[in-house]
Amino acid sequence: MTRAGSLPGVESAGTINTFPLHPGAFTVEYIPAGADAAADASGVHANTRYVSPGYLRTTGIPLLRGEPLPNQLAGDEPVPALLSESTARRLWPNEDAVGRRIEVPWGESVVIGIVGDVRQIGLAQEPNRRSIFPR
Repeated sequence: MTRAGSLPGVESAGTINTFPLHPGAFTVEYIPAGADAAADASGVHANTRYVSPGYLRTTGIPLLRGEPLPNQLAGDEPVPALLSESTARRLWPNEDAVGRRIEVPWGESVVIGIVGDVRQIGLAQEPNRRSIFPR
C-alpha cells in the first residue's frame, strides 16, 4: 500500500479482504468480554472485514469516535477492532463501546473506534452490523 499511496495523484489507498458490496464476507459472533458486558447484552453476529489502516479514508467511511486502526500491531496486545455504530449500540446499549473488549473466535479484541454504518452487501439492502480488524 505504501507504493500505491505514493503514486502521483493518489490521495489515499487501502486494502480489504473482500470486495465491498460482495456477499463473501464471513459472519462472526461477538460477545462482550467478562466485566465489560452490559447486563442485558448478548452476542451479536456481524460481518467481519479485514482492512489496512488507509481503507476507511479511501472509502469515506467515517470514524465517528475513537482511534483509527494502527499502522503496526503490538505483539502481545488484544487485536484492535472498529465496530459499526449499530454493532456497538447492540452490544452496549446506552454506553460507549470504545475501550471495551469483545470475545471473538480467535481470542479477545479491544474496540478502539466506532465507524458509521454503511451498505456492505448491496445498495438495496439496509446497512448491516459489521466489524473491522487490521489486516
